Amino acid sequence: WYSDLAVNNSTPAPNVWVLFSAEWFDNSELSKYVFSWSASGAGCDTWANDSVASFSSTNESWSNISKQIPSACEGKTIHWKIYANDTYSNMNMTEEQSFTVLDVTPPIPTRTQPTNITYTSNDDINVTFTVTDNIATTVSCNYTLDGVDYEIGSVPVSVENVTNISVSNGMHELNVSCVDDYDNVGTSSTVFFTLDSEVPEVNIISPTESNYSTSSVSLTFNVSDNNADYLDCYRRLDGVETFIGSIQNGTENTTTMNLADDYPHKVNVTCSDGVHNTTS
Repeated sequence: WYSDLAVNNSTPAPNVWVLFSAEWFDNSELSKYVFSWSASGAGCDTWANDSVASFSSTNESWSNISKQIPSACEGKTIHWKIYANDTYSNMNMTEEQSFTVLDVTPPIPTRTQPTNITYTSNDDINVTFTVTDNIATTVSCNYTLDGVDYEIGSVPVSVENVTNISVSNGMHELNVSCVDDYDNVGTSSTVFFTLDSEVPEVNIISPTESNYSTSSVSLTFNVSDNNADYLDCYRRLDGVETFIGSIQNGTENTTTMNLADDYPHKVNVTCSDGVHNTTS
């Protein structure tokens, strides 16, 4: 008969050594014991026996077996028991015991949107990702935008998830994190992106609505933008468009217009930033 059936670690991680033990008694002489567990095979689902071992004393002795938990058993349940016999071939075995190996592998979220570009509308921005896990079929996910966490919820693995978001104008950073049932956390790469939905501001300083005595008239304007360093600007004089140049943000620019005829003229200036936000 036996007592004190135990393991020294009932929630081991993969590759950790575990001691399986039981104390045995016999009214004659103890002889041999064999340890058996279900942790064999590529899927950690096959029973296998150890080699036969001898007891160290006659009628009272311990069976102590040290086993390294296979990596294939991560997150799975291992069953085990010990057989013993005496010198008269009387055999007994322990009750079947079991424990579950820890899952130590974090989920892997892979983000595909947003990307490292400048967007011109919140309608074009969403968080798109797919997450994989070695065991779980669903995991809990959130996205972190500019250091603030926003809950997405329960997400099935290997299925693309799309979450709409709204951001302010300017640069932002974002990543996705997912956690499984064992509190293993995986985080995607961080992406930096920009929203620029504001059009530039153009102000014509001169000419003003008045009469000029010369056919050579200066066109002076300034342009400003919330994001661009330079803006492409065009002059439209009496319906004819002319490229002025790439104008530095926040500066004043002057160009000369040659007016051919003595009649009212119409001019405006159109400027476009790097993502084609345009204003006149």
